[in-house]
Amino acid sequence: SIGSEPHEDHVFLVANFSQIETLTSVFQKKLCIQDLCAMEDHNCEQLCVNVPGSFVCQCYSGYALAEDGKRCVAVDYCASENHGCEHECVNADGSYLCQCHEGFALNPDKKTCTKIDYCASSNHGCQHECVNTDDSYSCHCLKGFTLNPDKKTCRRINYCALNKPGCEHECVNTEESYYC
Repeated sequence: SIGSEPHEDHVFLVANFSQIETLTSVFQKKLCIQDLCAMEDHNCEQLCVNVPGSFVCQCYSGYALAEDGKRCVAVDYCASENHGCEHECVNADGSYLCQCHEGFALNPDKKTCTKIDYCASSNHGCQHECVNTDDSYSCHCLKGFTLNPDKKTCRRINYCALNKPGCEHECVNTEESYYC
């Protein structure tokens, strides 16, 4: 460039002043970049970047320049691949993330899912057994018991009242049935 060493390589011999004006004009056009982004109505949706003698539009990370060269459209990171997500790939700000279906939790690898064991950390007040369902839990009773309306506690089944066995004298309940 003109101001670089050695200076003798950049000496121009001119015969008259008009040649100096011509050279100055050429140098200004080649070496002085105008800020066309600031001077012109560029209509870039996100970023305007100066290039010699012009400008180009660019987009922030996570966006791509539309065919019109001005607008920016969000990149769909999950459109062409699921990035190893076991259940669902979901677009996020400039990237993607994996999500699991209801009743599953995302593993530390942020890609695979594990069925949630709702009874592992708590029995949720179940008197006898906590049993996992698809997206929650339910309480179950041991054999010979039935679940109370509170859906948590259990009571012994009264087979005599339930079956009305027609015992001649007395009906006696056992753990799994009755006898007369």
